[in-house]
Amino acid sequence: MGVVRYTRGTIYGIIMMMNKIIFQKIQDKAKDLHCAFQETSKENWIVQDIVAELTIQVGHIVTASGVSVAGVNEAERKLDDIDDEIADVLLQTMVLAYLFGSKVEDFEITDNSYREYSTSDVVLTLYQITSQLTESSMRLNGKRFPQKRDTSHDGEEAFFLHRLNKLISLLLHFAKQQNMDIENCFETMEQGAYNFLSGYNEYLLTVQDTKNSIQKENIRIAKKLNELQQERGNENGTD
Repeated sequence: MGVVRYTRGTIYGIIMMMNKIIFQKIQDKAKDLHCAFQETSKENWIVQDIVAELTIQVGHIVTASGVSVAGVNEAERKLDDIDDEIADVLLQTMVLAYLFGSKVEDFEITDNSYREYSTSDVVLTLYQITSQLTESSMRLNGKRFPQKRDTSHDGEEAFFLHRLNKLISLLLHFAKQQNMDIENCFETMEQGAYNFLSGYNEYLLTVQDTKNSIQKENIRIAKKLNELQQERGNENGTD
């Protein structure tokens, strides 16, 4: 039996195919997880809401990467798992890609244009792209005045999809820079999300207890304010 020899081009093709298979699996999982989380929302999400969630998760990447500015981190929240935060961002990008009909082949999976980027460069660019997606989503939803795009983009939707693909490309580069196994980390995040959903009713009870405590405190404060006003009224009436 002869030895099978692979050329560099063949190996590249195999790697690309593996990436596409992995990404198709991740996109399918992302759709299911998005639908599962809709049960926790009072309103159905639109594109603008998903982009808002994407922005939140990019903010978590800022914290987890250690690039963030002192004094604005949420000390009470555990946001130090960079792999988990990257997986969270990937979840939202995959849902958006599905909604806009972007095929896996459209993603610049092996884009090397970011190879010289530092962590700070990556985080800043992620935020810049996300802000552009936010503005674009507002235009697509009629919340912001239209803007004529340059000749390299055929309308607002084409611009949105172009920026989304760049975000995915940069995110994959960052994952590689962090020596992250993107598939395993996504599955870990997915499992954690479903664990949260399975205990969601218990979480709601905890939230309700907190609301009750706040309401009791508000009643106590209102009572004290009322007493203070009465005391002041009595003082003004006795000369």
